[in-house]
Amino acid sequence: MTDPTYQGTGEGDDQAARPAGGQGVPGQGVPGLGVPGLGVEGQLRALRAEVEVLRAVVDDFMHPTAEGDPQPDPDEAPFEPEYPDLEDWVERYFAPMFSRPTSPSLRWCTQWWDHAEAISRLEALWRSWEVGRLDELRGMAVWYRDFLDSQLAVLTSTTGPFAQCTPDRHAPTKPLPTVPAPDGYWADGEAGGGPDGQPPAGGSSPSSRPTGGSA
Repeated sequence: MTDPTYQGTGEGDDQAARPAGGQGVPGQGVPGLGVPGLGVEGQLRALRAEVEVLRAVVDDFMHPTAEGDPQPDPDEAPFEPEYPDLEDWVERYFAPMFSRPTSPSLRWCTQWWDHAEAISRLEALWRSWEVGRLDELRGMAVWYRDFLDSQLAVLTSTTGPFAQCTPDRHAPTKPLPTVPAPDGYWADGEAGGGPDGQPPAGGSSPSSRPTGGSA
């Protein structure tokens, strides 16, 4: 028979005191919340402190740092390129270093900066050179093999970006001719047309394809 005056101190009493549904009392386990005489402001300070702790736990979980991971050296100088921009690299390094006599079979343009393709290829060479020079053992060898040789051949070829230029004449590159696709052609996110914007033989344009999964 249970003593009606028994207040309970057993291990299971805290489970019995919880509301139905398995949910704890709001604020339970937060230091300072529910303490008589603490006041609203004191409870808010305690809640903010708990939020900061939780934020730190979440941050550690989302961005773990293993012990022994190398940390950035505060005394190490940030990366600085040898040349501040592409034009400086071309004028002071590329042009003097890789000079070739121009001829009908080898093209170059003094106004290289007016050729979009040449800018793109030369910038790729410059940026990869800046990285390659940091590897004192084989950086330049890899750069020559994997970057310079193939790009230089294209830049100076008779079909490259300087194809219409001569040592004393600059010919600006003209864009390739294009025809805009018909309205709605790309509506389904994929191409399906043939020449002149017509559906290819035996097929259909994206806008005319059935959407119910059957032809």
